[in-house]
Amino acid sequence: MTLGLLVLYTLPFAVIAQGIPHFVEKLTTAEGLSSNIITDLVQDDNGFLWIATPDGLTRFDGTETIHYPEGANSLPHSYVYCLKKLPGHYLAIGTQAGLSFYNETTGAFQNFYSHHQPPLDLYNNMIIQLETDAHGNCWAASNNCIYIFNPQHKLKKIICSPFTVTTALRERISFVRQILPLSSGDVLLHLYNGWTRFSISADTLLPFRQRPAFLPKVSESFLINHTFKIFDKHVITIPSGKDSLIIFDETGREESSCYFPYNKYPYIFWSQQIIPLDSTHLLLLFHNDGLVIIPVHWQSGIPLLSPLSPMLFDGAKYKTALRDDQGNWWLATTNEGLQKISPSHQYFTGTTLIDQQSRNPIRYEVTSLIRQGRRLWVSTYGNGFFDIDLSTGHQSQHQLTATGDGRWANFVWNITQQEKDTLWLGTQIGLFWYNLSTGKHGRLPNRSGKPPILDSVAITTQFLDSHGLLWMGLGKGMGLCCYDRQSRLFTWYPGNTAGAYPLRYPTGVTEDGKGNLWFTNDASNQLVQWNRQTRQFTVISVPYTAQKHIGGLGAICCQADSILWLGDITGGLIRFNTRDHTASLYNQDNGLSNCHISDIYADRQKRLWLVTEGGLVCFDPRRTTFTNYSTKDGLPVSYPTANFLYDPQDSCLYTGGHGSYFYFNPDKAFPGRSAKRIFITDMRVNGAPWPLNQAEPAVFRSQQNDITIQYAAVDLSDGPSTRYAYRLIGADTGWMTAGKQRQINFSHLPPGHYTFQVQAVDGNDTANAPVAGISFRIDPPFTRTAGFYILLLLVTATAILILYRYRSRQLNRTRQIRSEISRNLHDEVGANLTDISISSLLAQRQLHDEASVNRILERIYQDSQLVSESMRDIVWSINPDIDTLGEALPRMLHYASSLLEANCIELQAEIAPEVERLHLTMKQRRDVYLIFKEAINNMVRHSKATCAIVKFYLSGKALIMKIADNGAGFDPMTPTTNNGLKNMHERARQHRWKLEINSRPQYGTTIILNTA
Repeated sequence: MTLGLLVLYTLPFAVIAQGIPHFVEKLTTAEGLSSNIITDLVQDDNGFLWIATPDGLTRFDGTETIHYPEGANSLPHSYVYCLKKLPGHYLAIGTQAGLSFYNETTGAFQNFYSHHQPPLDLYNNMIIQLETDAHGNCWAASNNCIYIFNPQHKLKKIICSPFTVTTALRERISFVRQILPLSSGDVLLHLYNGWTRFSISADTLLPFRQRPAFLPKVSESFLINHTFKIFDKHVITIPSGKDSLIIFDETGREESSCYFPYNKYPYIFWSQQIIPLDSTHLLLLFHNDGLVIIPVHWQSGIPLLSPLSPMLFDGAKYKTALRDDQGNWWLATTNEGLQKISPSHQYFTGTTLIDQQSRNPIRYEVTSLIRQGRRLWVSTYGNGFFDIDLSTGHQSQHQLTATGDGRWANFVWNITQQEKDTLWLGTQIGLFWYNLSTGKHGRLPNRSGKPPILDSVAITTQFLDSHGLLWMGLGKGMGLCCYDRQSRLFTWYPGNTAGAYPLRYPTGVTEDGKGNLWFTNDASNQLVQWNRQTRQFTVISVPYTAQKHIGGLGAICCQADSILWLGDITGGLIRFNTRDHTASLYNQDNGLSNCHISDIYADRQKRLWLVTEGGLVCFDPRRTTFTNYSTKDGLPVSYPTANFLYDPQDSCLYTGGHGSYFYFNPDKAFPGRSAKRIFITDMRVNGAPWPLNQAEPAVFRSQQNDITIQYAAVDLSDGPSTRYAYRLIGADTGWMTAGKQRQINFSHLPPGHYTFQVQAVDGNDTANAPVAGISFRIDPPFTRTAGFYILLLLVTATAILILYRYRSRQLNRTRQIRSEISRNLHDEVGANLTDISISSLLAQRQLHDEASVNRILERIYQDSQLVSESMRDIVWSINPDIDTLGEALPRMLHYASSLLEANCIELQAEIAPEVERLHLTMKQRRDVYLIFKEAINNMVRHSKATCAIVKFYLSGKALIMKIADNGAGFDPMTPTTNNGLKNMHERARQHRWKLEINSRPQYGTTIILNTA
């Protein structure tokens, strides 16, 4: 929020000359203050101004206000009574509900609330005064007690009042009225029953051995504040019944005094304050009626009081005041917000011109000024001209009469002094003379070749050159007239005339180092040069005027021998080199507030002062920077209208505007500006706040790449004019201008190390401005880290190894399958084929024996059937389409039912539904089938059973195959030459299956296969 502007007090000239502030700004709720009731002020170590109000605490940096209300991680109560700056970047804050210590570095609040007397908690925790003693202890006074905290903010002692709950309910209790720390470390306390002393060594209250002379008598009212601590070891008092102020040292020795006529009601009552602003100024804030400034000067280390200022701001109600480290005075009012008196805004001193007939300020603008001794002559365009006595401020208004046109004669363009007692007035209807002694006036007599045109057209300019020639511009295109003071002769150069003046008429004139004259002209962007040696006029074109859209040239000023500065009415300020005819343009892009320039003055520091329609402007050619002044900077007029007058007697530059004139010292209008302190105030990551002031740079994940950073420069003198530049090292090392923007957002930052830096810049200077910065790191995503690539390499190697092993197992399985097929073909098919081959040979040999041949053919048929069956079993076992057990069971049951029914054995089969979905490998499926087949074959061959039971079910994820019969059974322990049982056990062992064969003679046989 920017400061609002309010000129509260306009003082007479004689008073202003004493250095009394006359331009006051304000900060109120309209500009962002939480309340217009100010209870206390303090400036912290970073330069921020802290403002205590009943509606919370406000921090002000010169541009924006930040509000701290009651809440979690904030104040214990919104009503803030008092503030105190503590060592180590801390603030003590006294509130309605306890004390708070604020850490300026971390932004954390540490709140204190006492329960040492629960019935009186309300009174004990209303902190209304804060002080620090010489040992750094913080004294916090409530209505009922005093808390003493050590420099580490730990409670050290409580000084309790004798008040009870009954007293508090019946009376308005006030235990402490004033705390005066002494340089020895002891503290003087103005308690409810008088003054006493707290001994820091004895750690208790002690009576006075000898009462200090600066303390009021015991018999005097305890309600009135008479005594105030100033500087380090001094006290100022308002002695009762005396018309003086007195300064004492801490021992009670009187050091100085001054006359004080206000020691009476209503000025002095109970709430007045004396505030030391600096070593040379004290402010006395009256109980209810404005303030006075008490000047102080020092002699041999002793402060001496000077005469008081007049009473200022009569009727204003002030609570406290301070001077910030930039020299600004801040006045806390009780109901009108905060007032600011800035030294940088006191440079312009204005005087309103009063019309003598209406007694109101004049309506028209000031056009020119001249000084004659202690008299200042001011011309106006519509109200005649004025004579001001600079010693008294008295004004006299003069108007031209009996001119034939009384109205337009008082539209005065310019004034020059021709003789000791004569003025020449250039008006809208010609040239007039005015006698300073008699007050008589009239037109110039028609002699000495005076051209009649001087009595009928506007005199647009009067310029006296170094040779005593007065040059006058003639309106309505009538050219130029020259008057030689020495010969008293006139020379007229008609306008737009060859051999005379080449353009319409001049509006501005300057003289270069060679004595040649340069003219700007009405409605023209060309210059006219008059060569003193040849006495000829030459039209000079300014380069680039067409391309740059330069309008009519108005103001003109010569700097050095060959540099002309030109004011354009639309384009800005032009630097024209008359030697090489080069030009440079400076306008809004360089910081100029308004491009309509009507006058230019070069001061001793080679700076240019410009009269513009946007205010007063100063241009520094060395730095190519503009400083713009308007009403918010103390300028008494909205914008100046008069040509400059420099007065070497008081080193002041005069000009004027609508209804008034003003002056200032151009050498003092630029106070030494200290570099603006700048801070990072907030940081947000993906919209969430991030804590500042960490020891190590912040580290963010790759997704946390939207960074918002807020910053602020502290400038309590001219905060709104602050411009910023920033850079992000790690992304771009170059400085970027941010204007007045106080927040920067970086979106989608790539991973990397970054340092954000920001500075408050003055003009284009980024080399010397202080820098605030914050470093952070955005980690890359895991897929872009070395660990990821190592893991990827390991995964790839593992995958290759797995594939290799898988391929190896597949090859081994293929070899096993091939070997198995080969072995089966050899064992089952090969043997049968051999039998067929042998039987065929036998049949050939026994063809004569038909019975033998039939037997052999029968054997060949059976062997061929076995070969066919074996081939079908082999093909079935390696068929990939048979994936589940449900697809294999039909063949197995078909085989069993065919064989058992042929041998009159009844088959009972039970198959659980979930068995059909069981997946088996090709080898597992084949071995289950062969074990099943072998069991069925053995049953048919040896059991002599009449009934067979076959069951398939799951136990967990394991297949259980159970085959039982009611046959003859056998003793499993009896040795046998049958390979069938051995093959069954071998096949189960290969898969780590469990095969149980339970049998007893006459009790049948049960075979159980468990694939677990």
